Amino acid sequence: MKHNLMIILTLIVGGLTLCKPKPVNPPEDPKPVTPEDTTTHYDTTYVDTFRIDTVRVDTLVKDTTIDLVNDRIVLSYASVHYDIKPSVKYTTHICFSCAALDMDGSTYKGFSITNNNYNNRFEKVVALKQKKPELKILLSFGNFGNEFSVMVADSAARRQFAKDCLAFCQNKGIDGIDLDWEFPGQGTGSDPAHDVDNFTELVKVCREVMGNDYLITFAGAICDKQQCTGGWRYIDLKAVEPYIDFVNLMNYDFSQAPQPHNALVASGAYWDILRSWKNYDKAGFPMNKLIMGVAFYGRHTFTSGVEDAGELFYKDILIRLQLPNTQYTTSYHKLWDVPVLYKNGTMWCSYDDPQSIAAKGAWALSKGMGGIMHWQVAGDNTACHLQKACWKSMKQEDRKDTTFTYVTDTIHYQDTIITPVHK
Repeated sequence: MKHNLMIILTLIVGGLTLCKPKPVNPPEDPKPVTPEDTTTHYDTTYVDTFRIDTVRVDTLVKDTTIDLVNDRIVLSYASVHYDIKPSVKYTTHICFSCAALDMDGSTYKGFSITNNNYNNRFEKVVALKQKKPELKILLSFGNFGNEFSVMVADSAARRQFAKDCLAFCQNKGIDGIDLDWEFPGQGTGSDPAHDVDNFTELVKVCREVMGNDYLITFAGAICDKQQCTGGWRYIDLKAVEPYIDFVNLMNYDFSQAPQPHNALVASGAYWDILRSWKNYDKAGFPMNKLIMGVAFYGRHTFTSGVEDAGELFYKDILIRLQLPNTQYTTSYHKLWDVPVLYKNGTMWCSYDDPQSIAAKGAWALSKGMGGIMHWQVAGDNTACHLQKACWKSMKQEDRKDTTFTYVTDTIHYQDTIITPVHK
């Protein structure tokens, strides 16, 4: 349904995880690129051009929209490692991350939520349904070795897994499952000759057993299945599409400094969102089943054992920026359409903020995508600035490559305005 909207977005405010979406390949060391055409993000209010696929800026209008997203999805990943729950006000779906398969050698024994000392965090998330009964909650399954590859190779185990998932959803009163196997045919112990087809069979039997009353989703790689040594890797998009409700696109961890890990367009990076979208479009995947992913963190490096080797949460970036005599500065890179953190003048990481979320949400709607998701809620600040930005980014009018405008205010996190402009 189309309706004319404008959007006021409040600014600003990133984790480790066992189930966290990872880059499909460790990116090669990219050549340093000097950021071009940037505008200081926190020092001044400005209006600038959002440049991607010839989308451009025109005018501003005031928002008078109601607090609904209609059928659009605003999904939050909540990790077992943090006692932080998403705000139900700014969420339609929650994936709780994560559960792991229990394997005895090659024998499937069931599954359990990881981390024995997780302090009832799953139950706390499920309890959010008391505040918002229409909230959809899914259990997300991570892959910690070759257990998925082993389990899906056995047709009886696949069916038993589907039955266990149905029983779990019924017993816990939740709404479905999210399969976060990263990735079929890739990694130690994988089986490139069979993993991709076996994953399709797993999704198919889950739908058969669970029926249409429960959601089945998966964390999407950057592309369709690809040939590799010994067979195939990733997911056969055309084959699984009839059985899944939507895909949570992992539009982050594409690269490391000095390249952005989450840019809409960055030719020097290992990958970017535009290339990912083109790959799904080429595979004929329905756009309304694609959910745009954003990161509540910055990525400096994939190298372990060095400074900021993991996820640098957005809320922690804000703290660094506001320290007395801080060595950190930030600016918004207009070509990448993401903010960039600098340490002593050197590009440290890219990340997402309310401005980049607004741009990505508008771009996703221009392509007909079904919503937005974020990994992970623990990266937001207590005022829910990023969750609110995700929510409001989906309150724009549907459009195909139309123009829009955005404004960013100061470090005091005033409102960001998104303006649809009709052709």
